[in-house]
Amino acid sequence: MQQLLAPNHQPDGESRASASTAVSSRVRMIDLHVVVPDFAPPGWRWIEPENQDRQWRWHFYYTGKKAAKEAFRSSRETGERSVLVTHGPLDTMTVAKQRAVHGFGRPAHLAFSFHSPYERGFRERHLYRRLAPYIDMLVVHSGYEQRKYSEELELALGRIQFVPWYFENADVDASPAVAGDYICAVGASMRDYRTMFAAMEQLPEVRLVAIVRQECLAGLRVPANVTVLENAPKEVLWNVQYHSKIHVLPLPATSRSGHACLTQGMYFGRPNIVADAPCLAEYVDPGQNVLVYDPADADQLADAIRGLLSSPEQMESLGAAARQHALDHFSQHHVGDHLQRIFDRLAP
Repeated sequence: MQQLLAPNHQPDGESRASASTAVSSRVRMIDLHVVVPDFAPPGWRWIEPENQDRQWRWHFYYTGKKAAKEAFRSSRETGERSVLVTHGPLDTMTVAKQRAVHGFGRPAHLAFSFHSPYERGFRERHLYRRLAPYIDMLVVHSGYEQRKYSEELELALGRIQFVPWYFENADVDASPAVAGDYICAVGASMRDYRTMFAAMEQLPEVRLVAIVRQECLAGLRVPANVTVLENAPKEVLWNVQYHSKIHVLPLPATSRSGHACLTQGMYFGRPNIVADAPCLAEYVDPGQNVLVYDPADADQLADAIRGLLSSPEQMESLGAAARQHALDHFSQHHVGDHLQRIFDRLAP
């Protein structure tokens, strides 16, 4: 059995080699070793810094356990200003285990958009709690996640950083993928389509286009005024959002998701109706840039949809405020600056 090192162990003989590319002393170059998740395209520079005096040199590893182990080995050879970045639970825990066994030193390990299978059984939760101390920094997208993971993983809040999600500068086809007027609900992770569909039962005159995965529909009856698109590509999802009258984000109160779809809907200037879930607290100003309803309250959701559709002026003002809020706070440049500050802490 492999011996796990204590989290404060610094391995002997760790590589301190300088980066091979000559860089001006004015430029704060950081080597980013990124384990690319399976959903991402090659060369996935998922975020860029706004400050051009600070440059990131990218190294990519594709994908899964073998790639995560290769990233761990290679990243130890590129000098002190290096950060190893993982996305997703499998790659994150693979690197954490490598560090537990072989050494907890440079480079620092950043788990971006961290999430754990907290809905699974004791064995998975125990594994995460055991390996989490070998991750230098976890990035999550809400204060709610920050607090919950601090409790679940028994980590100090300072090890878990909130960085807002960002919208993508999407190029949307001017031709609607779905003809006619409709409202939309898109996304599958930790959604509450039971409440969404119950609200639609009260609104037979309104059409909903829902982009979901099959598991979202388990045990549900789809109302006649709901069009379901399963597993649609991102370009179709964006198109449906962009051309919708209203974007609805139905979440349970305990959700830790929805940020990507919300920020994209805000960027598109859609009026948004969202569940008043704690995970959205840093993104919304109820009544100003979104309307909210109590989670699991189908009557309240139906009333919000009906009322907003009857007020074109409010739809326009909410959409404009949402877009401005997204541009001010959730651009890739803004989020890149958040990450730059974290990288400076991890690789000073």
